Amino acid sequence: MGVKEQAEPGKYYEEDTEVELGGKELTIPGGASISKIPGEYENIDNGLVIYITNKQITDEEWQDTEKMQTTYDQFVWIPVTSSEQYKRNNEYNISNNWTFNIANVYTGNDYLPDEIQPDIPESLTDVKEIGVLNEEAERTTVVNAGGFYISRYEMAKDENKNLVSKKGTVAELSESITTLKSISKNFNASSPNLKSALCSGIQWDVVMDLVKEKTGFDVNVVHDEFYTNGKQPAGTNPENKFFNIYDLEGNCLEYTSEEEAILTNSPDYIIRGGCKLDPYPASARLTGTEFMSRNTDSFRLVLYII
Repeated sequence: MGVKEQAEPGKYYEEDTEVELGGKELTIPGGASISKIPGEYENIDNGLVIYITNKQITDEEWQDTEKMQTTYDQFVWIPVTSSEQYKRNNEYNISNNWTFNIANVYTGNDYLPDEIQPDIPESLTDVKEIGVLNEEAERTTVVNAGGFYISRYEMAKDENKNLVSKKGTVAELSESITTLKSISKNFNASSPNLKSALCSGIQWDVVMDLVKEKTGFDVNVVHDEFYTNGKQPAGTNPENKFFNIYDLEGNCLEYTSEEEAILTNSPDYIIRGGCKLDPYPASARLTGTEFMSRNTDSFRLVLYII
């Protein structure tokens, strides 16, 4: 590999640009700026944050942390160094349903961007086999890119009904899983080589493993302080921020593209974490219905570098 450009805090990148930070490489997508807020840019191993600014931000603007975090969509880089790292963690199998069996879990179909979506033969109907093809396509893309970006906050909609990953928003979504997959792919903050999608169960597990390794946060136990009497705006509790990602436990249950096969053509959908008064750890897998609940549910986007 050639010498990469050194990552520069606060710099706006018009095109996808490979950079180096602390001896490690990543791609900053076109349309994004590396954060210049202390604690958000110094080290990939602490959670590098990018802001989708679509313009160069002045030093004076960067000093207004609250305005920056409530104005621009934010994503955190999740480094992936090998295909062995990128796999489902079967230890994270806590459930609210006694029929739950981790052996029945697979990745659903039609959630990947078109550029990544594998060809599924019409003759192939086994959902687990289809899931393997999706997982292989997802894994190959992420490993080739050295990682992926995940939304810093639970996704919400702004006053114009656009999906956003910003501080202060409240997730009040009521979508079917089919619609959720579709709107995730149509998030408009991407550059030509950056595509968005609904977070997968494997990606959630990779984030859990990374958070546990880098921050020491125990993703397998319940932390009572993260459960409130009601849903809070995104980023309300700075104590519930790990690897620069907010609300991985508590606040909202989060849908993923993962499913559980119990009956043919009748899957249960997998949601992660815990919400409000429901005391589940961040790593928990829970079974959900086809439709999100406005009162309890949200999801996260991932951004792929292609």
